[in-house]
Amino acid sequence: MRISRFVLLTLIGVSWSCPAPAQLRGDFARCRSIEDDARRLECYDRIGADATPSIRSKYEVVELRELKAFPLSYRGDLVEVRGFLVPTPDIFDLKLDEGDTRPFPVNVESLSRHTLELVTQACGPGCPATVRGKVGPVAFVTGIIADSIE
Repeated sequence: MRISRFVLLTLIGVSWSCPAPAQLRGDFARCRSIEDDARRLECYDRIGADATPSIRSKYEVVELRELKAFPLSYRGDLVEVRGFLVPTPDIFDLKLDEGDTRPFPVNVESLSRHTLELVTQACGPGCPATVRGKVGPVAFVTGIIADSIE
């Protein structure tokens, strides 16, 4: 009895959550009835925009100040952080600004050689950048293991 009740409730929930094709047919019929070409096109565009799901990034946007204050609470998370990037030979430093004396380490071993050359040439002594990656151990401290740098 419990299983059949669970199955019934699941089927009801799924049927309510799916977009109803009849609604879409009604929307298309309404758009078809509009005689002005520009307004008809706008009507179709609105239907497409409503049906398109929004794409979320897998990276959580985090302020560098917060990441530096609570690095262990983000360990294992995928983050996107903006800051002042200073390329060094082994590990890049991510700072709040040029004068920041406590940089956050960025491991760049997973980036391609081409990407590293581009970032090093573009940044030189340092530049504003966005780093995406996983928070984890870097040189015996918590840092970012970079997936990409922009």
